[in-house]
Amino acid sequence: MIKINNLSHSFGDISVLRNFSLDIDEGIYALMGKSGSGKTTLIRLISGMESIQSGSINVDSPISVSFQENRLFPWYSALKNVEIVSDKRTARKILSELNLDDSLNKYPSELSGGMKRRVSLARSLAAKSKTILLDEPFSGLDNETAQNTLNIIRKYSHGKTVLISTHNNVIAEQLDKIIYINPLN
Repeated sequence: MIKINNLSHSFGDISVLRNFSLDIDEGIYALMGKSGSGKTTLIRLISGMESIQSGSINVDSPISVSFQENRLFPWYSALKNVEIVSDKRTARKILSELNLDDSLNKYPSELSGGMKRRVSLARSLAAKSKTILLDEPFSGLDNETAQNTLNIIRKYSHGKTVLISTHNNVIAEQLDKIIYINPLN
């Protein structure tokens, strides 16, 4: 569950969100809008990575997040990057389902952008969380891989609230609901 009430946020003189309210329960939701409309800012606010300036956010904890930047530990293998939030069996299973069997022992520097994206996603899905925030999880993935990735998200998010920031209309239309966020300028 995510409940946002009259949230406003600015960066200096630039307002990104103004009196934004949202209530979502269990399910998978797409967050869509043009670049600069506040999608990433909203995810950072919900996750607590950014301080709330005005309004309120209530969210079921714990929260796991997959950011636009993959934020993998460079000194850990793909498997270890996921194991740090779970157990080896679960980490291996999710990575395998994301077609990363051959890359379990590779370090982030040895992975392509799409592979790093899937390791980051695997880590957020493997975590014991009630709320999952995914910022552009399909960027850098071809259509077939993006569709498989969506299927894995569905499989591991049963009973959870998932908010996915995306520009992928095809994927968004397959989710429970699309939430549009419009730029203020």
